[in-house]
Amino acid sequence: MKRQHRTLHALSCAIALSLAAPVALAAGLQYERVNLGTLVEGESYNEFIVKYREGSAQRERPAQHLSEAVGLAWRQVSGTAAAGVTYVRRMAVGADVIRLPAALDGAQATQLMQQIAADPAVEYVEPVVRMERFSPPGDPRWAEQWHYHTPAESAGGVNLVAAWPHGRGEGVVVAVIDTGVTEHPDLAANVLMDEGYDFILRQPGGADPGDWEDLEFGSTRFLITPSSWHGTHVAGTVAAVTDNGIGVAGVAPDAVVLPVRVLGSAGGTNVDIADAIVWSVGGAVEGAPENRFPAEVINMSLGSGAPRACPNVYKDALAEAHRRNVTVVVAAGNSAGNAAGEWGTGYTMANCSDEIIVVGGVGPTGTRGGVSRTGEIGASGSNHGGRIDLAAPYGIGFGKPGADDILSTLNTGERGPEEPSYAFYYGTSMASPHVAGAVALMQSVAPERLRPDQVKRILQDTARAFPVALDKPLGAGILDVEAAVLAAQQTPCDETEAGCGPLPAQQLFDAVPLTPLSGDDEGERFYSFEARAGSVLNILASGGTGTAALHVAFDRVPTADTYDFRSVRPGTNQVVRIAAPKAGTYHIRLSGEYARLTLRAQQAR
Repeated sequence: MKRQHRTLHALSCAIALSLAAPVALAAGLQYERVNLGTLVEGESYNEFIVKYREGSAQRERPAQHLSEAVGLAWRQVSGTAAAGVTYVRRMAVGADVIRLPAALDGAQATQLMQQIAADPAVEYVEPVVRMERFSPPGDPRWAEQWHYHTPAESAGGVNLVAAWPHGRGEGVVVAVIDTGVTEHPDLAANVLMDEGYDFILRQPGGADPGDWEDLEFGSTRFLITPSSWHGTHVAGTVAAVTDNGIGVAGVAPDAVVLPVRVLGSAGGTNVDIADAIVWSVGGAVEGAPENRFPAEVINMSLGSGAPRACPNVYKDALAEAHRRNVTVVVAAGNSAGNAAGEWGTGYTMANCSDEIIVVGGVGPTGTRGGVSRTGEIGASGSNHGGRIDLAAPYGIGFGKPGADDILSTLNTGERGPEEPSYAFYYGTSMASPHVAGAVALMQSVAPERLRPDQVKRILQDTARAFPVALDKPLGAGILDVEAAVLAAQQTPCDETEAGCGPLPAQQLFDAVPLTPLSGDDEGERFYSFEARAGSVLNILASGGTGTAALHVAFDRVPTADTYDFRSVRPGTNQVVRIAAPKAGTYHIRLSGEYARLTLRAQQAR
């Protein structure tokens, strides 16, 4: 499927370098003299803004000069007399507004502005453009989807609507490897149902027949667990049809979902899941048809704490996805445990690869998923720790799902599918598709397809700081969809090049290990710890293989040359001991070439 990028009309041929180059001012501002970037394909323009340089005669008598200059340009562009060119007013910023007798198309507007800017006294010229309010979509239950709203509306929201004017996921395929997807009017236009594949039954089609569990007692069967329609809920968060007057909205409403069934009433096997990953990215799987719509993004809201070790077939399959430049987003798990634990333990998929994006969860107030609005900690909740890359909406998860949880598409059937419906669910299964949808938006606007490492970096760089102190670490922050999409529109930063800044600092919690960490000798990672005054503080790196170094500074970011404390012994075992720490933030720089390393900060009580 060919991606459709929104592009500007070819407005003109080459612009003279003297007109296009930004001009630096004493105040540090940079302007585009002829601001073609504000022109929009299909729009027309009859008002323009011209700013003359400070001290110029034109600046002192703008009405006279503008009427003459614009009148001449108008006559050359339109071929009609200059009558009707009107000076409107002086703006507060010192620029002036001029109105034409008729509107110009994009090419004519470009020509007019270039002619005006030929006067060296012109600082810049641009059209008068209209802005629009970011209207919420016309889906009746949008107000209940707190998880998409701005931080001002909901502290745990992902700031979605402001991202849509830039891109809506056009042409991006997201594989949802899950229970399959049911027919649903809020999904139908965006789900490639017949193009999906059922790896349990090994047959074409991505439909979900249900994953209920029965118990036989003599000749009677009892329904123990009704069908979850889990994949349908996940798919709705990724790409429910939006602004269609029914139901709910999806994060990437113009993306398409490729449904891949690997989970049934007995869960799913590593054989089926590994094959599904390879098939989803366009690889060949024995007995399965060719995937005609290889995914750019995979969402896997699945996993297990038993066995805790990652199966090798997953590592092989994820490596193939990475080789094919596909971003894999996975749920961290809902057991309120460390997503990785020590190396070889933890929660699969989170512990399978450093190249995937592992998503933890937050509630409406920005607390960790599983923590109530009043601070009560439930029996379960979002997994946490050093393998979490960032957080997205999870809900609260206390008792029966409700308004503090995640609303999406579902089905009413207890066994097989019956009527389409909507329901609140909670968990990192719901957090992960928020990120997968955001990746689809990012890929739809990127100048070229982003690599998985670039996607992860952008998501972490643009993540919003947690609005409250967390009881456990959840990565770089909360997903900010608008910020991620805006960053994806730029040429991505390459961590191997000079000038590419570090990832934002990740907070360490007292005695909570971050593991397993990996790095190469070209990179550096930053962490922070909020210390109390007086009690001995130890910052320790240990285990794994390779070499590592610690540099620590109080209230500033350390470098290899500027620091307050350091530990640079051979190997990975490093200790920084601060006998009398100040109350405040200690910043930690971890560098070197290492794998499976554990980092922790511990302060004496």
